[in-house]
Amino acid sequence: MPLPPGLQALLPPLPSLSSLPLPPPPPPALLRRLHPLLKVPMRLLPFPLQRRLLERLLRETFQAHVQHGRMQFLYGRWVRFTVTDLQNSWNVSYGDMGPIVSDSALRPDVTIRGDLAAFVALAHQEEDPDTLFFQRRLVIEGDTELGLQVKNLMFASDLPPLAREMARIAAAYFRHME
Repeated sequence: MPLPPGLQALLPPLPSLSSLPLPPPPPPALLRRLHPLLKVPMRLLPFPLQRRLLERLLRETFQAHVQHGRMQFLYGRWVRFTVTDLQNSWNVSYGDMGPIVSDSALRPDVTIRGDLAAFVALAHQEEDPDTLFFQRRLVIEGDTELGLQVKNLMFASDLPPLAREMARIAAAYFRHME
């Protein structure tokens, strides 16, 4: 119901949404309590969707390496990435058609394990990968030589724009959590 014209003239104009200040970030204590809940959606995402997203991300991220034949070391080999705080693992390989992501119970050649913050720091090139391994934030089990090749490849690769932005936001989030 519109206000009468005389009363409307007495009221100040409403600010636009874009001129309103952003609320302050939640306090770290609240973030720490919410942090486990923020990870639930990834665990609940159906594996076929996870596979499709991961294969696209891998294809875009390592496209230049594939063109230069630098992915040959992964053909027929399996790397399991385990993100401990997500309670999730993905088996990754490369084949003639590109990246392969599997959730089967196959035995990987190497497992790289760590929490999400460590993988984000590696992907965002925020921390030296050797530091992440020496501090045991990331752990290699199995074929260490293959694991080191994968680690070096990950650190030497530029993320596609959307993934880079997501990694930047996640890195800022994890810095705020510390």
